[in-house]
Amino acid sequence: MESRSSVIKNVIVGAVIGVTSMLPGISGATMAVVFGIYERLIRDVANLKTYLIKDFGFFLAIAVGALAGMLVCAKVLKGVLDTYPVECLLFFIGLIAGQLIPLTRDVKKESNGFVYSNGQKLAFCAGLAMMVVMVIFTLMSSGTDVEVGHDVAGIAIMFLVGVIVAISAILPGLSHSTILLVFGLMNAFLAVVGDMDFVLLAPMGIGAVVGAIGFAKIFQKALELHHLTAMMFIFGLTIGSVAVIAASAVTCSPGVIDVIIGAVLLMLGLFISVYSDRAGKKTE
Repeated sequence: MESRSSVIKNVIVGAVIGVTSMLPGISGATMAVVFGIYERLIRDVANLKTYLIKDFGFFLAIAVGALAGMLVCAKVLKGVLDTYPVECLLFFIGLIAGQLIPLTRDVKKESNGFVYSNGQKLAFCAGLAMMVVMVIFTLMSSGTDVEVGHDVAGIAIMFLVGVIVAISAILPGLSHSTILLVFGLMNAFLAVVGDMDFVLLAPMGIGAVVGAIGFAKIFQKALELHHLTAMMFIFGLTIGSVAVIAASAVTCSPGVIDVIIGAVLLMLGLFISVYSDRAGKKTE
């Protein structure tokens, strides 16, 4: 039985995780590591039959806090993105670029000094190539986001968004907001969460459950058996995602003032991302 102080603390921790999970480049799972609850969460999710009832108070407090944090952040972020798109995108680039430092450190450590097999090099190139294609697509398009409505396509897209959110919630360093931003789904996601659109929240919730129970376990198995190869793929995706978001900023036709303010925010995002990584490393 959780004490009242523990419940309040877990709600606050959940809120911080919810807010940070909405920012590209910062993983909610990384913040769970920072607050020392990541292993407990993974243990509980992996053994739901054993811990769902036993740890229900912990689950509920984290979930309520996370949902509240995501809701507040979605409302604020949606308005800011609509009004200051270039500044926000450059801020996001800073957040994401900061994650290249821990990724580089981890792959260097696991590869004994940047020595890779052909398969690992191929995985990196595959991740990078996917993002290069996205850059070309972004520059050729009008720069508009994907429209999601109350139809079969919208429901299918939100189901996929739920799967992405679940997998990124389990894997530290993988931000669902980065992925959604790259594929033009960030605004749709923010609108659905911010407006509490239950018609589209329902398939997203189902996708999250499927992702947590099914796809996440499969990917975790891949990380266990081929950890460095999986990390190299993520590394390629992360580097490429910076280029994709930069291309999105270019399509917004920024002015000089937008670029100057954006450059300052880029440095701020880089600082926040690096600081969060160092905090997580100290906790680990």
